[in-house]
Amino acid sequence: MTKMWWVVVLSASCLVLLIVNSGAGWKPEYAAYDAEIWAWFAKARSKVGGSCCDNADGYRLGVRYKFKEGGQEVERVMFASLTRQPEGYRIVGWDLQEHRYVDMLAKEDSFVPGNPIGVPIVWFFRPGGDRASQVVRCLANTSEG
Repeated sequence: MTKMWWVVVLSASCLVLLIVNSGAGWKPEYAAYDAEIWAWFAKARSKVGGSCCDNADGYRLGVRYKFKEGGQEVERVMFASLTRQPEGYRIVGWDLQEHRYVDMLAKEDSFVPGNPIGVPIVWFFRPGGDRASQVVRCLANTSEG
C-alpha cells in the first residue's frame, strides 16, 4: 500500500508540473486566457481545413512583439494593418527573413470564424519553405468567418 501511495504522489506531482508549465512557451498576452479561449486557439482552422498552429504563432493587430534580429533583441509590430478588399483582406506584416514589411492577401478561405478575443489575429507561413514568400495561413478577424 505504501508503494502505491508513492506512485500516486509522484504521478500527481508530474501532472501539476505539466499543467504549471503548459503555458511557458506562449506569448505573455495569451498566457492569462481561460481554458475556453485556449481551446479555440488550439482548434482554430481556416475554411479549407488548415491548422493555424495555435496562438503561439499568431500575431495580434497593432501589437509590438520582441524577437531576435541580427543578434539583437528588437520590438516590432508584426501585423501592422488590415484593409478590406473585394477579394479578401490586404495585410501588411513584418517578414522575419526579408527584414521588411510585406503586403499579403488573406482570401476568404483563410478566414477563421469565432475569434474570442475581439482583436484580429494573423498567422503567417512559407508554403514552400524558407525560400518561398511569406503568406497568410489564417486570419481571425472580429467580424468575418
